[in-house]
Amino acid sequence: MTATPTLVPHQDNALLEAVIEQAPTPLWVIAAQGHVQLVNQAAVFLLGYTDPGELLGRPSHCTLHETHPDGSQYPQENCPIVGRSGSGPRGGTEWFTTRSGRPVPVVWSTRSLGSTGATLLSFEDASDRGTGEKQRSIWNGRQAAQAADTLGGRTRAQVRDELFRQVHEQFRDPEFGVARLARAQHMSVRSVQVLFAEVGRTPGDEIRAARLEFARRLLERGVSVRSACYESGFNDQGTFTRAFRRRFGDSPTGFVGQRS
Repeated sequence: MTATPTLVPHQDNALLEAVIEQAPTPLWVIAAQGHVQLVNQAAVFLLGYTDPGELLGRPSHCTLHETHPDGSQYPQENCPIVGRSGSGPRGGTEWFTTRSGRPVPVVWSTRSLGSTGATLLSFEDASDRGTGEKQRSIWNGRQAAQAADTLGGRTRAQVRDELFRQVHEQFRDPEFGVARLARAQHMSVRSVQVLFAEVGRTPGDEIRAARLEFARRLLERGVSVRSACYESGFNDQGTFTRAFRRRFGDSPTGFVGQRS
């Protein structure tokens, strides 16, 4: 096991450990190297372990949440707890994983422990908090929460903006779809659908709309119907024609004829 670096001057170590151990709030010290250096009984109990010794020396990020609630990998560099630099206090909501693999929604905060580079993490179970409809939807709706928290603490609006940006960058690839969009953000398809639904859209409709708008511009520039179809990301002209008619009220050929 990696040697435990000093948290504070030697004479204060015992006092610090006693305070952490007796605190009713789950507390967890993350060493500068990223491993668990100290943990109190409240944290041990919340996460379903039996003894602090089971946790000491483990990589903190992997122990708390190596994966998202949907089972996808959670890279440490995306973690707002150990993946971000800076000495100021930070906080937010996350999903932690118990010893048995059950995801638990938590409210967390961190504070630097001085020049040692260690970090004090405090957290509490948010499962039963009555904090308003928006927070309940985040904490109690597992897929919705994962969509919000996957990307290192960004807001739902920021995550959604990134999804829209990817749609409008990649729609011309005929293999691009909702599943690939979700994988690129380490999210489940359901999480992506939830974020789009909050603004009255679906990811599939957004991809199709981007393709059709691009095809319309190509046709206006004199590109053939066949070329407009495939260059905008459609796999076949029949699908393209039907989608174009639904959106613009005319077939691609009729649209071209009106402009000639």
